[in-house]
Amino acid sequence: MQIFNYLKGLFHRITRGQIKASCDLVIESLQKHTLPAYAQAGSLFKLRKISSKEGQDLIMQYKKQVRSMKGATTMVDSIHEILENTIKLLTSIGEKSDTLFNDVESTLGMTFQKAMYLRLISAATFADDFSRKVLNYLYVVETAHLDPKDLVLANTISPAERTYVVDNFANFALVMSILDNDVAEVLKQVDELPDAVVSEQSEHVLGGSLGLRKIDPLGFHGLALPVTVGVKWNPFYLIGMLYSDFRAAQYKCSKEELDLLQMRKLNLEKTYAKKPDARLQKQIEYMADRVNGLTYELTQMQEHYA
Repeated sequence: MQIFNYLKGLFHRITRGQIKASCDLVIESLQKHTLPAYAQAGSLFKLRKISSKEGQDLIMQYKKQVRSMKGATTMVDSIHEILENTIKLLTSIGEKSDTLFNDVESTLGMTFQKAMYLRLISAATFADDFSRKVLNYLYVVETAHLDPKDLVLANTISPAERTYVVDNFANFALVMSILDNDVAEVLKQVDELPDAVVSEQSEHVLGGSLGLRKIDPLGFHGLALPVTVGVKWNPFYLIGMLYSDFRAAQYKCSKEELDLLQMRKLNLEKTYAKKPDARLQKQIEYMADRVNGLTYELTQMQEHYA
């Protein structure tokens, strides 16, 4: 994805306070919702390897991108570790924002350095949200693999949700490989970017004369968004994060996603033990409907703001 195209998708003006708030909001979501879900999943998948074809397909894609993943490390543990590193990165960006950014910034007048910091915040926002979608998908496909007759539970994830995870997983793996880098090294690479304003012309000229890695050292150009993901829906664009009602709705959705993931984990454990729990499965159906409803509300709000 080109840098200038990324900036065109943002609001024309962003304040320093909004940039800092975006960092804080993602950190809060990671700490309260996503990391607890991955800590619980990590303990389960250490004992039970992911065995479904769908899960194995994701692991293969992930290993190709995330080079730091050791043979003994599960994908779930790797994601957990990288999300913890993401908190350190966002904390550093939040601290730098006080001196790096002006009170009000014109997004179409930003330098390569400032634009890269925004891209990192956007990438972290996407990684936080998509990580929960991946875990939800894994619980469903693993349960279905163990109990193919359980059609009710299999239907608690819609075809659209499955497609979203599968189609965007390559982007997710690339983002995780970027967020996996040492924080000090990332900051050093970004701070060494050219002190020039991003435009179509400057991106083309500097990319040609200096080389692509000199203006995009982290590799964001490798993102290949599916054609079904438009600008308004693009998780790499800071849109809804700037509105308090959107943030409140997003927090509620993330909290209920955590509840759903905890239920799915428990159900998978019961499936391993061959002790199905009809009451728990009913609760999962209900909670999945709630999460789907809240997710739909968020997309509607995002479309409205865009």
